[in-house]
Amino acid sequence: MKRLEALRDSSIKELEAKLMELKATLSKEKAQVASGTRAEKPAKIRNARRGIARILTIIREKRAKAGASVAKARGAMGNAAEGLKAKAAKPGSAGNAEMKISGAEELKGKGVNA
Repeated sequence: MKRLEALRDSSIKELEAKLMELKATLSKEKAQVASGTRAEKPAKIRNARRGIARILTIIREKRAKAGASVAKARGAMGNAAEGLKAKAAKPGSAGNAEMKISGAEELKGKGVNA
């Protein structure tokens, strides 16, 4: 848990540097396995993959949090504009429905099934 807290306290640039380091380690370990040599610690590959996933998750969380605060500020202005748009809705949409109904009634009167 201490490592996870340390990662969460790191900046995005520090996390990206750690990410590159883990990707290099993973690549090196996979190359060893592919060449036929036995890896010193087979769990190193799994740990590297999990570390990469942790770091990517934390980076995404940080970016989403930063984006949410920006969106929240923009949202206050956007909500006011949306309210004005709703009040200025175009009239006549109900009128079109009434016209269709009356048109169908006319056709029924002439003996046509609509």
